Amino acid sequence: MRFRPFIGALALSLAFPALGIAQAQDSAAKQKLIALGTVSTDHRALINEIKQDLHVAEPVILLIGPFEDKIWMGELFKEAGTAYVAIDQNFYRSLTDKEQEAMIGHEMGHFIYTYIYPYLDDRIKFQLQAGADLFAAQYVGADAVLSWLGKTFPTDDDKELAEYKWRKKVLGDFKQAF
Repeated sequence: MRFRPFIGALALSLAFPALGIAQAQDSAAKQKLIALGTVSTDHRALINEIKQDLHVAEPVILLIGPFEDKIWMGELFKEAGTAYVAIDQNFYRSLTDKEQEAMIGHEMGHFIYTYIYPYLDDRIKFQLQAGADLFAAQYVGADAVLSWLGKTFPTDDDKELAEYKWRKKVLGDFKQAF
């Protein structure tokens, strides 16, 4: 078990107790994602380890598909008693194995670090995203998450965004501490 609950408690205390999986999409939109995607068995050991550590009872399916105009690179959602980690296929293919694991770990981190309200203050969203980054770093290392994060924010303009800078700083601090 790699998940360290004290980090979870810290991140949640920074944000607020919004546990559960984001329900921003309606059921019809989720069904469309499921129909578009292809179930992948990639990184099953990591998914199973995280699932066991978090005591997730429902199945967790990795879904890779042409989602570029439906989601922003990746998303964790539930539909009909199953949790899905949906990742855009073009972005997924651009990642190394370790970066793919970082992304999967990040998305599964949203079992804990999630926002259930679509109109949260950006500062709170940054904290929840950083919490999911830290969660992933416990499984794949901060370097893999930083590398994936760099591809998530690919341009120089993207790297000037406050969210990128803040998440990179949090991961850097984590790396130094552990």
